[in-house]
Amino acid sequence: MNPRLIPDQSAAVARQLLDPSSVAELLNTYAGQNVEHVTLTRCWPRAAKSLIVEWLIDSDEGESRWYGQFNTKHMGRSFMPEDLPNQAHWIRDLGLLIHRADSDPAMPHLSRCLSISNGSSSWLDRVNDPEPLVSQIRGYKPGRRATIEYTLRHTPYAIGKTFATADGGKLAGLHSRINEALASRNTSTRVAPCVAYDPELNLTVFPAVQGTHPHELDVLVRPLADLHSIAVDGLPSFEVSDELAVVRRWIEAVLWLEPNTAPLCQPALDTLHMKAIDLSEQPRRTIHRDYYDKQVIHDDDRITVIDLDTLAVGSPWLDLGNLIAHQLLHELTCGARDAFARPLLRATAETYPTNDSTVDEQALQFFTATSLLRLGAVHRFRSATTQYTEALWRQAVELLSSPMPWGARNPL
Repeated sequence: MNPRLIPDQSAAVARQLLDPSSVAELLNTYAGQNVEHVTLTRCWPRAAKSLIVEWLIDSDEGESRWYGQFNTKHMGRSFMPEDLPNQAHWIRDLGLLIHRADSDPAMPHLSRCLSISNGSSSWLDRVNDPEPLVSQIRGYKPGRRATIEYTLRHTPYAIGKTFATADGGKLAGLHSRINEALASRNTSTRVAPCVAYDPELNLTVFPAVQGTHPHELDVLVRPLADLHSIAVDGLPSFEVSDELAVVRRWIEAVLWLEPNTAPLCQPALDTLHMKAIDLSEQPRRTIHRDYYDKQVIHDDDRITVIDLDTLAVGSPWLDLGNLIAHQLLHELTCGARDAFARPLLRATAETYPTNDSTVDEQALQFFTATSLLRLGAVHRFRSATTQYTEALWRQAVELLSSPMPWGARNPL
């Protein structure tokens, strides 16, 4: 066992999974990788004192992504599946599963989705080309879902989404209902139509949409307002309490691993809980829940909104708050030294079109603060952007310290 990993101290083990040199030793020892460099790219907290980590590694076999799933409760336990995939390794003493995406024990069909050119899916009959499709994972949440890009002759051809549960078939119907609702309102906003569903692989296939990801607020806010304007049956509810639970899970993960951050983020989390009590009843709209520039593709006069996995019914100000937080992060990553949330709140509210209500500034301030806290925690565990965490948290604290983000309410 790696002597640098201490199995009876969960936080110590988890911290090692965030340390590139320790991860390199771990992969060399248990996965037989000759690792030269490790980059921490993503991290997700799950239950209490458990997390999933994504590493980008350079080895003598080239570049690849590996994943670590750690749960304190599993330390010392045998892993339930007796036969793990080839590139999955259970480290009993540490309560740690390390694997590649195509060896996810909870998604054994994912490897077949990635090798789809071998004739493993019925929808290939629609590809009228002798050249094989090339697959690449574009988004992946271990044990839950994956997004795969299929290219044909070096050009994006299709996007596939597969899940650990039976959500794939539901997603196809959801996209159809959303497009029908958007078309009835004569908007230029669309979502990608489903072209095939393979029930054996639980794989929903959409055409690849060409275009750019816009950064301009007016371009981003319009399709969001379109989405908020439609009613879609069968969506789950997402309440203020649900948003607080997500933020609390992220902040608790940071405090577990880095207790020294408590003076900055714990008071803000406490303030959010108090302010939630004062929020008025929120309007009920169709919301995206993860809306920002990367979820929008702009092509000429057509806007396509993507990644609808988290669609729900809830407060529209949650989507706007999430967009504002990501816009602030974008400014920071572009080198801005004077990036502030407050002007973005004002600009977003002035841009958001609504005919039946005014922008609730108190709610918008609240959801912007929750998004800033959560986004700061998310990027705390990413090598490339960890330096922006404290700036995002400071903006959340600044917003929460004032009663209103700007002057009197103006109907929009």
